[in-house]
Amino acid sequence: MALVLNQQVETEIPIDATGITPDRLIEKSKSEVEKLSLWHGRKQLDLAELFQVSISSGDENTIVFQGNLNPVHWIGAGMKSGTIYIESDAGCHVGNQMSGGEIIAQGNVSDSLGTEMTGGMIRVSGNAGDSVGGSLPGSRSGMNRGSIFVSGHVGKGIGQGMRRGTIVIGGDAGELVGWNMLAGTIIVFGQCGPLAGAEMTRGSIVLAGGYEYPLLPTFTGGGKAPVPMLSMIAQWLRAQQFDFLNEALESSFQMYHGDWLKGGRGEVFIR
Repeated sequence: MALVLNQQVETEIPIDATGITPDRLIEKSKSEVEKLSLWHGRKQLDLAELFQVSISSGDENTIVFQGNLNPVHWIGAGMKSGTIYIESDAGCHVGNQMSGGEIIAQGNVSDSLGTEMTGGMIRVSGNAGDSVGGSLPGSRSGMNRGSIFVSGHVGKGIGQGMRRGTIVIGGDAGELVGWNMLAGTIIVFGQCGPLAGAEMTRGSIVLAGGYEYPLLPTFTGGGKAPVPMLSMIAQWLRAQQFDFLNEALESSFQMYHGDWLKGGRGEVFIR
């Protein structure tokens, strides 16, 4: 049975949903869930004061978030297993430091989606803000395994400091794609802003929608040809049911190596 949490309080004060994950609530009763404490700004309130709690038919180890979720932050933070459905727009830090399970967001989410995640999968049907798969303030490490799929547009700094994992963006991205990334793969099917790959050490950035800015002078050009690796990625994306144009990954790409300030072992592919 699925646990349904419907946020119906009209508020602009942040609600911290940390700890409300399937792996932590699977053995709790409805009344126990209602008595859990959440931060609402500077106050701690029982969950039932902020969310209407109900049980619906569905898979076990599942939480469904509904209602006014714009002020609700840290949904799925630290989750280890199970599934979370987000049925409206949501706040910041969705999937922060998650290590397993799946988050499916049907609307838009704000900044810091999947920051420092170490496993699992996040799917967003709408747009996301800045720092997708990046690092938290004061930290140098971004996501380290796992997959993030955003069908719409995202902001700046996606994949900042990422060590492993895959980020796929169906729309446009802001500046500093893959900034300081150490490894992993980022694919952008739309346009993206300047400074792609800045200070990257390793990893691959695929700009399948082309690139209208000059790469940094610390990148050097390689060959221009179809890339077999991208055909494999295309097959994987189809298996993940991610919607994209087939020709976007089956075209010829110009390859660049860099950032030579960090050893030059990163790869940027531009369609």
